[in-house]
Amino acid sequence: MKNLPLILILAIALMVLAPVSPHSVQLAQAAGFTVENTSDAGPKSLPQAIVDANGTTGATISFAIPASDAGCTVSVCRINPVTELPKIIAPVTIDGWSQGGPGYVGPPL
Repeated sequence: MKNLPLILILAIALMVLAPVSPHSVQLAQAAGFTVENTSDAGPKSLPQAIVDANGTTGATISFAIPASDAGCTVSVCRINPVTELPKIIAPVTIDGWSQGGPGYVGPPL
């Protein structure tokens, strides 16, 4: 019990110094990219989302294409690339269910 105050002081010192230590561990958050149009290229397109996701690890590509997009008819949106899609070279999740919105339980999109 004689060492208890010393142990407490060391524990507090470690807690205070740990965040500024050069060996601190930082958790990386996976990136997310949202496809918002059926275009063959450009911002918010599937090809651009793939390129962006390739620059990260563990990214998720989701979809939120409005029904007013030129590639959509009734409730179906089609992405028909004129050129080959970029190769996926990093781990990525392509979440096709996201197009239906939160809680969507209908047929696959």
